[in-house]
Amino acid sequence: MLMRGRALLLAASAGVVAACGSATPAATPLTSGSAAAGAQVLSVTDADNGHAVVARAGDTIVVTLASTYWTVQPPSDPAVVFPSASPQASPRLGGCVPGGGCGTVTATFIARAAGTTVLTATRSSCGEALLCQGSTGRFSVTVTVSG
Repeated sequence: MLMRGRALLLAASAGVVAACGSATPAATPLTSGSAAAGAQVLSVTDADNGHAVVARAGDTIVVTLASTYWTVQPPSDPAVVFPSASPQASPRLGGCVPGGGCGTVTATFIARAAGTTVLTATRSSCGEALLCQGSTGRFSVTVTVSG
């Protein structure tokens, strides 16, 4: 009976350890229907406007812009990078004046194939009754994907 109890305890402990070690990763980018080995999640923000990003096929590119007024455009070359979901606006409710555009817009893309594409977003309002001037209404980042 003592051996059976130890065997059950050992089996239960192994199950707990296995369950703890098998957590699903935060993002599992897919390429052609299968998980891409070594894929990364690349974060792009307002600070990256006008810059270049280097990715590998299978990487996930998450663009987060600090205003709900941004409209994310389709990639210039969808054969290189494609959207994995529709852009999501997340308004910030507290401490924001109505019409302020407080919050973020997030768009997620998957690097598909080698090449270069441009991710852009536009907005006409830069705050409550404030039209954007010059480059303040346009965001762009050039993405170069290696195979």
